[in-house]
Amino acid sequence: MKPHTRPTEDQWRALVDRRPVGESPLIYAVTTTGIYCVNTCAARKPLRKNVAVFGTNNEARSAGFRPCKRCKPDAAQMNPQTTPAEHMG
Repeated sequence: MKPHTRPTEDQWRALVDRRPVGESPLIYAVTTTGIYCVNTCAARKPLRKNVAVFGTNNEARSAGFRPCKRCKPDAAQMNPQTTPAEHMG
């Protein structure tokens, strides 16, 4: 799995702080686990060196990552009116 791009300082702060960035969620993947999430995910935060940022879920999937079972990023991107936390059962 090859990382797409490394997070910028603003993206990294949003990921660490679990805060939204703009209109759509920030999609990031963890290279050591093979999972992609949205930045508001309640999962443990990875080391910055292991994070790759993607523009869409499809880009992350195409790079070989699978969606997080905790935040369900695919459901969050399909319905931008709800937060990923609302998709967690």
